[in-house]
Amino acid sequence: THRLVNSLVQGGYLIRVPDNRYMLSLKFVRLAGIVRSTLGVRDIARSTMTQIAAYTCETVSLNMISGNSRLCIEVIETPAPLMHIVRPGEQLSLLHGASGKILLSYMSRTDVRQVLKVSHKNDRPSEEALFKQLDTFRRQGYAVTSNERALGVMAVSVPLFDASDTVSSCLTLSGPTVRLEHRIDQFIALM
Repeated sequence: THRLVNSLVQGGYLIRVPDNRYMLSLKFVRLAGIVRSTLGVRDIARSTMTQIAAYTCETVSLNMISGNSRLCIEVIETPAPLMHIVRPGEQLSLLHGASGKILLSYMSRTDVRQVLKVSHKNDRPSEEALFKQLDTFRRQGYAVTSNERALGVMAVSVPLFDASDTVSSCLTLSGPTVRLEHRIDQFIALM
């Protein structure tokens, strides 16, 4: 128990008060807010995701920033036998794929550099090329990638703005390139 308590203190989740007792830190309030906002986004987005999936017959996912990664929090799968598999709870790099890149495009340059800094060297694009691509995605309001995170997969991702006009989550339509590439303009307009 002592080791667990010390770990929570070091992590900033517990604070030791003068009478040698412990109390929860404000970090728990922040975590509660994240969970509450995540549930709200999921609840709000689910009906739209279902409509998009029904219309396109492709996989639609809801992703959010989680530290230096992106976290999938909801998925509506395609009924097609050939599909891009996305799993809720899956945590992936922000550096590859439409979801990660649209989220990066709304982050500050300092935060993007931090993501680059903690990524694996062989997984890291050049900073100049990445910023050029992110600027394009932000200007056009969507990201499209093909064969970037997985061979044969194409994706379109759009940012979701919260009440304070910041982006911490996105909607993504993904599927096999052979099905998406000839309808990509239609899917971009839909997203």
